[in-house]
Amino acid sequence: MRLSIIFLLFIFLKTSHLAAQDLKVEARWILDKKEVEIGQPVQLAVWIKHDPNLEILFPDSAHRQVFNPFDWLDKAYFPTRTQNGISTDSIVYTLATFELDSLQSLEIPIFILKGKDTTIVRTPKMDLVIKQLTQNLTISDSTKTISNTEYWAVDQNINYLYLGIGSLVLVLLGIIFYIAFGERIRRTYRLRRLRLQFLRFINDYEKLSQNTNETKVFEHALHVWKNYLENLQKIPFTSYTSKEIALLINNEELNQSLKSIDLAIYGNIMDDHTRTAWQQLKAFAVEAYENKIQEVRGE
Repeated sequence: MRLSIIFLLFIFLKTSHLAAQDLKVEARWILDKKEVEIGQPVQLAVWIKHDPNLEILFPDSAHRQVFNPFDWLDKAYFPTRTQNGISTDSIVYTLATFELDSLQSLEIPIFILKGKDTTIVRTPKMDLVIKQLTQNLTISDSTKTISNTEYWAVDQNINYLYLGIGSLVLVLLGIIFYIAFGERIRRTYRLRRLRLQFLRFINDYEKLSQNTNETKVFEHALHVWKNYLENLQKIPFTSYTSKEIALLINNEELNQSLKSIDLAIYGNIMDDHTRTAWQQLKAFAVEAYENKIQEVRGE
């Protein structure tokens, strides 16, 4: 952690000639050596220089998928520093990878907020060399091999005719079973999976939407809602803004609810309509789940 703090202090103190209206995004691995081992925590420093009128949001544990192929472990966020009309926001992620590729890369999206508009910029592509745990082995010329040609008798008591007939019977029984029960088994499995996903969503969503005082919790709850509908309906809700969702789904009640939640997240405006909006989003997800269940059952 000390290494990451020293690295960020260097970033803050570094002189920049960046124009106030421009954006400059940088990222760098903080390493003690050139290679890291599989599963070893490694730190990535990300910083952005920008106009002070812009609001910057870095992804966190609620957006774990953006860190693939790395696993998110922790983060250390540093307060905004403004100097000579240029603001600097920075964060240090602690990540780990369990993939076997010797060279792995990462690009992280950063959300730029200005009023109701949201822009996404990405860090430069960061490569990381992974130390391989196994090395190629070579056999020395001096190595001696010992041959063992002693004969060991093996009984040849396999009746290949019976074996073939038994295998054929098993294959035929498997085909008959698949024709008779395959569709029912697949439908039952899919219904059970949909129910488990729905229960997990309801549990996570209700816990998050209970906290009516923290905008970060609101943002996380909205992401949970979008992610569930994306998996349920195969529509990329997580990449859509509230306005784009409203245009995609012609539902005035849902449109008003998304507007109320955006006001709570980005404008810190929370009232009785905000609580109603959370319940309406939940009701929409429940209705989508029930429609999906009927579709799978063929009703």
